[in-house]
Amino acid sequence: MTDKKKGFEPPASSTPRPAGAPSSATPPAGSRAAARRSSAPIKVSPEPTGFLEKYRFLLIIGVLVVGLGALALVLSQSANAAPYTCTTLMTPGPVEPAPTPRSVVAVTSPAPVASLAASAAPAASTDPDASPTPASTLAPQPTQKLGFVASDLGQKHVGENESITSAYCPPTSGDHFSSNMAPLPRRFYGPSDSVKPGNWIHNMEHGYVVLLYKGEPDAETLAEMERIVNEAQGTEFSQASCGLTNKVIGARFDDMTTDFAALSWDRALLLDSFDAAQLQTFAEQWQESPVWPEKGVC
Repeated sequence: MTDKKKGFEPPASSTPRPAGAPSSATPPAGSRAAARRSSAPIKVSPEPTGFLEKYRFLLIIGVLVVGLGALALVLSQSANAAPYTCTTLMTPGPVEPAPTPRSVVAVTSPAPVASLAASAAPAASTDPDASPTPASTLAPQPTQKLGFVASDLGQKHVGENESITSAYCPPTSGDHFSSNMAPLPRRFYGPSDSVKPGNWIHNMEHGYVVLLYKGEPDAETLAEMERIVNEAQGTEFSQASCGLTNKVIGARFDDMTTDFAALSWDRALLLDSFDAAQLQTFAEQWQESPVWPEKGVC
């Protein structure tokens, strides 16, 4: 029998709390703590009210799309930009006159006496004291210097991707590329070969002659131009010092008033029709011309 003392409270029951029963830490409904908890404000992100705030993400995407489109357009225009532009097309200028043949007098000496018997023969001339008549002949005529002088446009080196503007076309001088592909290797370039004035102007700076043709001439004409490139006589310097057959190349160039042209530094020959003799003569006359800028360079 257990004694009950005044003021004694039995220990809390160790029986498990039924599922769903409120925890002893949770204040009962209707208590002040429950009231305070239910009345606490819930933090909620405010709704955007202004247009910029409401559509900010879409606006950022739109700006990025427009910027990328503008950049693509600039790059496309840069890629499609002409590698050169011509202010005007060259027309033939004044040419040097052909040399005038000079008359020379060739004095012939009397024939030597062959023998005593021959000397005893009667003279054929009715006047034995008459002297031989001098013969008048023409001296060999020098070859005319073909072409005409063109204005000098300088010799500035520019980057491979820069666009070049020439005061006239075809240019015989001016801005040109300074990359490894300029000057061009010595050979004949066909209609489908991509060569630019910025390349072959550098060749002329090194003393080359450039033979140009417009469009796509017939196969026979192209073959004849290639023959000139391969067979034209070179200079002593180009052959002995540079190991080159000559300093002549051929290439297509469409911005001309004529179908064919031959160029050296500050000199041009324009031809309406193909003339192999004139093209080869010009090539042999004007390699390493007196105004060749970079003398001593292959």
